[in-house]
Amino acid sequence: MPDHSTIHCMTSYMAWADDVMLTGAEQLSDADLIAPRDALFKNITGTFDYTLVVQEIFHVHLEGRDHAHHSRYRDAPLAFAEVARRLCKMNDHFVEVARCSTEVDLKEKVSFTFVGGG
Repeated sequence: MPDHSTIHCMTSYMAWADDVMLTGAEQLSDADLIAPRDALFKNITGTFDYTLVVQEIFHVHLEGRDHAHHSRYRDAPLAFAEVARRLCKMNDHFVEVARCSTEVDLKEKVSFTFVGGG
């Protein structure tokens, strides 16, 4: 089990990396953000929205709650500005949780069901 400082470092790095990528993407036009791409999530906004959905699922799993997602992606991604705002807020949440978690918290087992049923 990674120690507290490792978890905090990992969440802080994730937040920093997302911020770097979101800042770069913000320089693109709206048309570029939703332009069809030969990629799994069809466009840049869809890729960031996928990351957000997975974090939303992970967030509620850690809190022992259910979520409304039936898939790891939305049928239609949110607008880029909304995705960026919510992704930054979610990253801040995970950094704070990591900062405040104790070693006992980090050793707690979390039961959940994967979106695909596993």
